[in-house]
Parts: sequence; structure tokens; C-alpha cells
Amino acid sequence: MSDTPHKARLVNFKSREILIKEGDRDRLLYVIRKGSVRVYKTYLGKKLTLAILGVGEVFGELSFFDGQPRIANVEGIDDGELLVVDGELVQSDLETLPSWMPGVFKTIISRLRETDNKLTLLKNKFDLGSGSKDNDLIIKEVITESLRISKIFSLFFGGEVTTSGDNLDQSIRELEVLLGPTFLKVEKIILIFQKDGYISEKEVDGKKILSVNKDEVTGLIQYLNDKLNNNEIWILSRSTLRFLSEVMDQVQKQSKDFDENTLISEIFEIDILEKFINSDDFFREVKVFGLKEDKKINIKVSQINNHLKYQSLMANYNIRVD
Repeated sequence: MSDTPHKARLVNFKSREILIKEGDRDRLLYVIRKGSVRVYKTYLGKKLTLAILGVGEVFGELSFFDGQPRIANVEGIDDGELLVVDGELVQSDLETLPSWMPGVFKTIISRLRETDNKLTLLKNKFDLGSGSKDNDLIIKEVITESLRISKIFSLFFGGEVTTSGDNLDQSIRELEVLLGPTFLKVEKIILIFQKDGYISEKEVDGKKILSVNKDEVTGLIQYLNDKLNNNEIWILSRSTLRFLSEVMDQVQKQSKDFDENTLISEIFEIDILEKFINSDDFFREVKVFGLKEDKKINIKVSQINNHLKYQSLMANYNIRVD
């Protein structure tokens, strides 16, 4: 290892050496002089490769500028050399930028972090969704995660939580610890639970307070428990949920009482169902999930409303099966 003067230095690295660890806090920026590196995240025991970088390419730039925790791991693929720039040492240089520039950097970096989270989820689904066994794994993990989040939210928001200023930041940090690794960011999860009516917001003395809707969350927990206990490892997309909504509208127009075990295919012929909106997505999904046998579709009419109510939460994971 040799040094270049002042704010940057040259560092040698070895194959498989960890150069950046996800979650660490530092402000080092790296430029590859020799060799190559792999950028990856770890989930479900798998290394999810995000990028392979070579000579002349840069990594570590997000934390270099905003000082936030590292969002991925980086390891050497082969032996090489890096130019390392310390953000703490060049802070005075950054402060000489025009007054409008830091705001631009902050916006760009925020968008990059959000995009990274989405790309990681997509990469994860791509890697795990290539076969039925892996597809079941990812779907079961989403159902299990939704159940775990529901139980934790039920306890965490049971005593009401102030969601403004420092209190919000503290609450998010506490939830991150309680929830552990999740597919979606904690802030996104909270918004989803609010949108679907599991968490309510009210204003008291100018402060926003979140509290759990216990009956709604209890129903969600029961639904998810039943799916896991009955080995119903499937998640319906938004388009399929729209299909089922139309099916339910047509069922209600018939003004008949059906047995609780009556199946969709016992009310509507397949050729009739094929005319409903989003039927292509519906038939593709029920086939992949083993819910269709010849002209029989194993979805009970009595359960459609529950599917529409509770599956919409998991539809936020945007999982597509083929």
C-alpha cells in the first residue's frame, strides 16, 4: 500500500476481500485502478449481485456525499488497487460548492437510494423466481414477513406513536431493529398499512399520532396464519384482484345464496370468466399456483372478499409469477 498526498491514498485489495459492508458508516469513496469488484446484498442467505465494476469505475459515492449507512456490500473479485478518497478530509472542499448544489446532491442521492431498494427487490425476485421451489420460497417469505410485521405493529402502535420530527425518526429506528431485514423500507411499510386501514392517524396538539386498528390487524393476522397453516403459498397480483372484484360483483348481481364451499368455476363457465377484465393474469396465476385443475378453479366464492381485503397488502410487493 502506498499513499498519495493529503486527501486520497492508494490501497491494494485481494480477491474475496470485503471492501464495504452493508450498514457500516463511513465516508470513503473508491476509484478502481486495477482489478474488479462485486457489489451485492444478502437476503435469505443468498448473495444478490447488483453490479460488477472494473477499472475506472467508482463505488461508495452515496455515503461519501450524504454520510448515511452503506446500502450494499462490495468485495474484490480478483486482486487489485483502489484510490480511496476520505469524505471527512474533503469536507471543506464540498462546502465551497455553490449554495444550490448540496440540495441537488441530496435529491439525486435520495432518488438513487430509493431506486437501489427497488432494484434489489426486483433482483431478489428474479433470482428466486426462476423455479417453482424458489418461487414458493419467496412467496412464503413475503407471507411470513407480512404476518411478522402485523404482529409487531399490533404491539408497537398499540400504545400510539407520535410521528413528527425527532419522534418519527426514533420510531423508525426502533421499528428497523424490531423488524430486522425486510423487503420494503420501514417508511414504505407504515404508509402501506395506513393506506389499507390497519393503522390510523390523528392530530393532537399539532402532532400526528399513529395507532393500530386492532380489529383490522387481528383479521389480517388470522388470514395470514390460515394461509401458512393450510399451506396456501400464493399471492395474487393487483390485476388478479381486480379480476376477482369483478367476479364478486357478478356473483352479487345473481342475488343467490351459495354454499361456503362453492367454487368460482361452479358458478361461471371458464369461457365466461375469460371475458372478465384481467382474465389472462388470473388464469396464468391460478395455473402456476396449482389452483386450477382442468375446468375447476379452487377458489371459494365465500373467500373472495377476504382475498380482496387482505391480499391487497401483499400486492405491494409486486410479485409476478410465470
